[in-house]
Amino acid sequence: MYTSIIAGSSGLVGNNILNQLCENNHNVIAINRKEVLGLPSKANELVIDFESFLIDGVLPACDHIFLCLGTKIILEELILTILLVLQKKRSNQVLKN
Repeated sequence: MYTSIIAGSSGLVGNNILNQLCENNHNVIAINRKEVLGLPSKANELVIDFESFLIDGVLPACDHIFLCLGTKIILEELILTILLVLQKKRSNQVLKN
C-alpha cells in the first residue's frame, strides 16, 4: 500500500486528490496550517507551521507527494474570468464569419 502526502488538501484540487486516494485505500497524510474539519476518516492530518518547517522540518516517509498549494478563488474573479472567456470566444466567432 502506498503512502501519499498532500500539501493543500483543503483546496479544490487537493481535496479531490485526497478523497480519491482515501476511496482507493491509500495511506494519506494531509499537511495543513491549521486543523481542517471534515477530512475523510481514512486520512491522517499533520498540522505544521510552514515557517518553522522550512528551517528544521522533516516529512514522514512516503511514496508520493502532492503539492496543491494555491490561492482562493473569489466568486467575483471567477465570474469575470468566465465572462472574459465567453466574450473572447464570441469575438473570435464574429471574426471567422
